[in-house]
Amino acid sequence: MLAALVLGALAFIAGSIGGDGRAPAPVVLPAVPASAPPLNVGLVANSLGVRGNHRAAEQARVRTAGVRWIREELPWNMVEPWRGARRWQRTDELFVSAARRGLRVLPLLLGSPRWAAGDDLSLPANPDDFGAFAARAAARYGPGGSFWRAHPRLDARLAPVWFELWNEPYLEAFSVGGVDPARYGRMVRSALTAGRGANPRVRWLMAADLVYETPDGTRADWLDALMADDPGLLASVDGFAVHPYSFFAPGEEDDTSPPFRFARVGTIADELAARGASRQPLWITELGWSTCDRRPDCVDEHEQARRLALAFTQVRTTYARRVRALFVYHLRDFPNRAESDREAHYGLLRTNGSRKPAWSIVRAAAQAASR
Repeated sequence: MLAALVLGALAFIAGSIGGDGRAPAPVVLPAVPASAPPLNVGLVANSLGVRGNHRAAEQARVRTAGVRWIREELPWNMVEPWRGARRWQRTDELFVSAARRGLRVLPLLLGSPRWAAGDDLSLPANPDDFGAFAARAAARYGPGGSFWRAHPRLDARLAPVWFELWNEPYLEAFSVGGVDPARYGRMVRSALTAGRGANPRVRWLMAADLVYETPDGTRADWLDALMADDPGLLASVDGFAVHPYSFFAPGEEDDTSPPFRFARVGTIADELAARGASRQPLWITELGWSTCDRRPDCVDEHEQARRLALAFTQVRTTYARRVRALFVYHLRDFPNRAESDREAHYGLLRTNGSRKPAWSIVRAAAQAASR
């Protein structure tokens, strides 16, 4: 009953947030089915790059939104700038601050040191170097890890169980020098082998999508390319990280551009099942709509809230059996950026800290998911 009341409030918020005299169409969100699995609601906060009291304040804002998960980069190039280095101080500070605020961290392992690759967003030449880093991260921050033993006053139940292996390797922005599914697959395989040996309680998320762009500019199947090099890889991982960004509102999409529809969550699940990976959960580790002033790339603030409400509805109903988490991108807009900069305006908070209407949507969805 409480879940129904919270979702009813969410529907009211989504239907009454208009401030320009033109309220968006109401969003009717059904009660969470009693049989629906729990949903982890999180935010991408990037608080690692914020120091001291400012980081604490930023993480406190996450809790004010009712959210108990944050996705944070755990940069390999920061921890191991030269081979054999172990520089955990800043990431330790992140975990201390998050734990003191009751937040669970989803660590994103990302960023190659220059000794391992030509660019920090290039996939490393030797996948085993990445696997060794993943193992050290799991041994330190995973359940029972050395970090938690060294900080007995922190709640060790907040130790991350799930770790995400790289960000969007199917895009050249995060595979500088060329997208290489086989190399990424070898990185994942190495992380699974070394990571499970270092901490068997840790679970690993692999990046999944439908297509990637080949060097000649054509599109190819991402999952098939992974399996071509390692046929058992998809069935070996513990879960899949997906980023179903869309130019449309969930449930209101047309069929003109399937790769850029929220509905590809279901398509990815079906494609994975057809390849022997039917039981692993999907984690939506990024999703959002930008409120920049460029159209049609971005939406206004009211539409951002409405689309997030629709996304939560879809996840709790249509995709409830497969999706276990939804992390909204991003906590706040980036400062000192142009109004036309799409990447800078995904935030739930404006640069001055004031709340966009989407803040209330995420807060209500988090409250409903925790019941």
